[in-house]
Amino acid sequence: MKKLFTSLTFKISATILAVEIAILCGIGLFYIKRFHQEIDSKLRVNAEIPGKLISSGILERDALTDRRMISTLIGQDLVDAFVLDRNLNILTALNPANQGKHIKELNNINPEWFSHSSNEIFMVEMADSKEKQLLSVVPKLSWDGVTPVEYIYVRVNTDQAATDKQQIVQLFVLGSLAAILLTTLMLIYVFRFLVINRIAKTKTALERIEKNDYTVMISPIRSQDELSVLQQQVNSMMAVLQGTFENLTLEVFERSKAENEIKQQQMKLRQLTSELSLAEERQRRNIASGLHDELGALLVSANIKLNELQKDSRAFDREKLQEIREHLDGAIEFTRSLTLEISPPVLYELGLEAAIQWLLNKNKADYGLDYTYEDGHLEHVLEDDVAVLLFQSTRELLFNIVKHAKSKKVNVTIQTVDDQLKLTVEDYGVGFDSDSIKSDYTNSGYGLFNIRERLTYIGGKISIHSVIGQGTKIQLYVPVTTVNE
Repeated sequence: MKKLFTSLTFKISATILAVEIAILCGIGLFYIKRFHQEIDSKLRVNAEIPGKLISSGILERDALTDRRMISTLIGQDLVDAFVLDRNLNILTALNPANQGKHIKELNNINPEWFSHSSNEIFMVEMADSKEKQLLSVVPKLSWDGVTPVEYIYVRVNTDQAATDKQQIVQLFVLGSLAAILLTTLMLIYVFRFLVINRIAKTKTALERIEKNDYTVMISPIRSQDELSVLQQQVNSMMAVLQGTFENLTLEVFERSKAENEIKQQQMKLRQLTSELSLAEERQRRNIASGLHDELGALLVSANIKLNELQKDSRAFDREKLQEIREHLDGAIEFTRSLTLEISPPVLYELGLEAAIQWLLNKNKADYGLDYTYEDGHLEHVLEDDVAVLLFQSTRELLFNIVKHAKSKKVNVTIQTVDDQLKLTVEDYGVGFDSDSIKSDYTNSGYGLFNIRERLTYIGGKISIHSVIGQGTKIQLYVPVTTVNE
C-alpha cells in the first residue's frame, strides 16, 4: 500500500483528479447558479400570469376559483388566490370562506402589499416552518392608467421549483463524476503509455547497469521529446559502458591469469626450495653417516692397530708412533665433530626437543650463550621434514643471536597452542626495526627469507617482534595437520 501511494502514477493521477475536480466545481457552481436564477425568473414570470390575464380582461376574476387551471397555468401548486377592490375587500376568493372579508381579517397578509398606485408587480417570498411560498400582487388600473381599482393576489408553493433545482444539482454531480472517471482513466492510460512505461524501461536498464549487465537496450518510440532523448542517451551510455566493461573484464582476466601464474611459480619455487633443503639435509645425513660409519670406523681401527704396534718397541720408534697416534686421534675427533655439525644423529634418534637441547648446549660451550629451555613435553612425533625445518631454523636464529644480537642469554620454548605447534626464540640483544622486516623479508637476509618460504610451503608462518635496544622475539608456527601421532 505504501508503495502504491508513493508511486509516480498515483501522484500524477491524484494531481489530475484534483485539477479536474477544481475545474468542474468552478464550472458547476457557475452554471448551477445560472440555472437556479433561470428557474426563479421563470417562477416569478409564471406567478404574474394569472394577475396579468385578469387585469387585462382575458380571464374573468372567477377564474381564480379554479385551482387546477391556475396551477397548470403557473406550473406550481396554487395555495391561495383572491381579488380585492380598492378598499381591500375580497371580491372573489379561491377559498369561499374568505369572500367578502376585509384583508385585515386574514392572517399573514400585509396591507402594505396592496398600496401600489402604478402598474407594477409586487412579489414577496414567504417562508413558514413547512414550505417556501411565493406571492404576486398585480394591480388592475382604471381608465387613466394610474389609479388601481382592483388587486389580484396569487400565492403558490415553490416545492416543485426546489425539486427542479435539486435534480439539476444531482444531474451535474453524476455527470461530473462520470466525466472525472472517464477523463482520469483516459489520461492515466495515455500518461502510462507515453511516460510511465518509458520511465520503467529506463529504470530497468539502469538497474541492469548496476548489475554490470549492459546488453539490454531501450527501444524508444519515434518521438523527439525529453524522454526519448534521455532513452537514447542511456542507450549510448550503455554501449560505451559495455565496451569498457568488456575491456575491463578482459584486463581483469589477463591480470588474474598472470597472478595465478605468478602464484604457481611461487608455489613451485617454495616446493623447489623445500625439496632442495630436504635434499641438502639428506646429503648432509649421508655424508655424516659415511664419515661416522666408514671413515670413523677406519680411523678407530687404525688407532687400535697402532696402539698394539706401539707396545712392541722392537719394531717401531715409539715417538713416531705416538705422533701418528695423536694425528689419528685428531682425525677421529674432527670426524665426530663434523658429523654432528652436518647432521646431528640426536635429531633422528631422540627427536626435535632433544636435538634443540643439544644445540643449546653446543652454543653455550662454543660461544658462552646462556639459555633457558621449555620443551613442552610434546606428545606428537613430527615428520622428518618438519623436524628438520624447525631444527635448522632454530640453528639459524641462534647463529644470528651470536653474530648480530650481542646477547648473552636466549629463551627457547616449544608448546602446542590450539591446532598449532609454536616454537619461540627470544633474546635480549640490540634488536632491530621489525616493521621493515615485515614489509620486505628479502631485506632480512637469506636466513629469515628461507625460513618464511619453507614455513609457508607447509602451511606455517613466522612472527617477528623486535624493538631496538630491547631484544627480539621470533615465533615459528607449524599446523598440527603436519604432525603424526
